[in-house]
Amino acid sequence: MYKPASKLAYGAVLILASEFFLVCAGMVIKHLNGIATTEQTVFFRNLCGLLLLLPWLWRQGFDAVKTDCIGLHFLRALIGVTAMSCLFYAWGHLPLAEAALLKQTMPLFVPVVAFLWLRERLSWHVLVAIAMGFVGVMLVLNPMQEEGVFNMAVLAGLTGALLGGGTKVSIRRMRASDEPAQRVVFYFALFASLLSVIPAALNWLPLDRGALAWLFLLVVFATLAQLC
Repeated sequence: MYKPASKLAYGAVLILASEFFLVCAGMVIKHLNGIATTEQTVFFRNLCGLLLLLPWLWRQGFDAVKTDCIGLHFLRALIGVTAMSCLFYAWGHLPLAEAALLKQTMPLFVPVVAFLWLRERLSWHVLVAIAMGFVGVMLVLNPMQEEGVFNMAVLAGLTGALLGGGTKVSIRRMRASDEPAQRVVFYFALFASLLSVIPAALNWLPLDRGALAWLFLLVVFATLAQLC
């Protein structure tokens, strides 16, 4: 059994690994811009992620997905699909460095969402750190375009980060039921696939084998990040 210090270090390593895989996924999304629509990319990411989990489900049986948190799983998927769509749009329409920076604002939103949803206490130094973080992000990004119009891709990225913080807090909300990571990822992929199929069908582009290969690579990176 891990000691608290070991748990902290182990969690930190997993967070770093997750962020690394997410950046790799972002690079693939950038490559797919113009080849596949954002809606297609979101759908394939979730559908293929679900397919990757089928061997686990086959080995474990349906008992592995029995849950008392089905409502929370659906809510997490709904918020997550919206966040994913926003972030994928930002990855596709912003320079990689700016898109990655926007994605990194997600931890700034997590304490705020946790306060509003779970009533977790916000200390003054956390509030100061959040404020400094947002000031720094705005100074680096400069979200106003040359014409003085707000860059919609930046707004989409920030919205995705805010909603992404909500998905992370939802996992904390499930802790009373001891939901394992595999079950959380499975239900996210299942519900997200169902929620994203109609937008993808309405915004469909023909895909060749190369595009499908890149989409599969995206799924691998994103699923590894989610499991971490």
